[in-house]
Amino acid sequence: MSLAGARLGAKRKAALAIAAMAAGSLAGAAWASVQTVDQRNLKFSVKLLSLAAGDVVEFTNSDDTSHNITIMGPDFVANSGLQRPGQPFKAPLVTPGVYKVSCAIHPNMRMTIVVK
Repeated sequence: MSLAGARLGAKRKAALAIAAMAAGSLAGAAWASVQTVDQRNLKFSVKLLSLAAGDVVEFTNSDDTSHNITIMGPDFVANSGLQRPGQPFKAPLVTPGVYKVSCAIHPNMRMTIVVK
């Protein structure tokens, strides 16, 4: 086999390996559930949400004002930044435990997420 042929074979193997890893990642992601929490009338749609480790929580802003969601949990802190009306914010929660959620703009907006 020529040097050019060997390089082409190596490139094909690398491309196949990358494709296999991507497929495996997508297959794993398919098992994760997405739970939606709506923000309306300056409230979260639920006060308590239970998720499995690896699930994703998606916050939808149905208010006509912006929010700033902060999630604090075991080894995890996330902040949405300014979340404008209609804009979603997603956060994967992989570590079991209790997560406290609040809005930095509207301090009465609070909820709890339990990840099992």
